[in-house]
Amino acid sequence: MKIKNITSPSKKNYIKGSLILKGATITGIARELGVTQGAVSRVIAGDLQSKRIQKRIAELLNEDPSALFSYPNNKEKQAKSKCQKGIK
Repeated sequence: MKIKNITSPSKKNYIKGSLILKGATITGIARELGVTQGAVSRVIAGDLQSKRIQKRIAELLNEDPSALFSYPNNKEKQAKSKCQKGIK
């Protein structure tokens, strides 16, 4: 199934479920890329952007990274996060 206009919670569940079906785990992806499990989870949730993590997950799922990780509120979330940290 190719991803098309799925909302954030559904997309997150789609990604997690698809990874399970492919035999991949968040822990395994994190270990392979030398990042934390939390970083991989945050990328899947759309709370963190990492091209490297996004690319690896997309490769595992045979998906286009830009379609798989195009969450509608990403820019809004990033702006809010920067404001909370005092970054302008």
